[in-house]
Amino acid sequence: MEGILVEENKVKDEKEKKKLEEEGYKVVKVKQNQNIIKVFEEDKTIFSCDKDEIIFRVSLFNSTLCRIIITEKITTVVIFSSKRVQTFTFRIQRDTSLRGLRKNYIKAKSYQEFATSYIQFLKENNDDTVIEWLKEFMKKKENEEKKRY
Repeated sequence: MEGILVEENKVKDEKEKKKLEEEGYKVVKVKQNQNIIKVFEEDKTIFSCDKDEIIFRVSLFNSTLCRIIITEKITTVVIFSSKRVQTFTFRIQRDTSLRGLRKNYIKAKSYQEFATSYIQFLKENNDDTVIEWLKEFMKKKENEEKKRY
């Protein structure tokens, strides 16, 4: 299942609903322009997303603290503070990014905890990082093979 939002009419029973919620999905009656996914208990910030599950937002009252834009191959996280705006862009597949989003928002008790752990997930799973790791791994293996013979 892709995304985070699941419409109620697509869920068979309470058991399936509970399982989906444990995996980080949010069951809603109908997808709307702004769907509240979670209210972080420690700081009362609201985590929500649009109907298409492309733009995710963390807000406090009417102020946006963080915006996450997830497309097919790019995820961008924009963090707004009183002093500056920080932008992080990662080359990462949509499914992977959404999996990380689900995993991290469930565990987090505050917006800060969520943002920190989600950005760390994106850094570790960034396609560029993975490709570099694979290149290094292959070089190392090749050198080990050469030393053997």
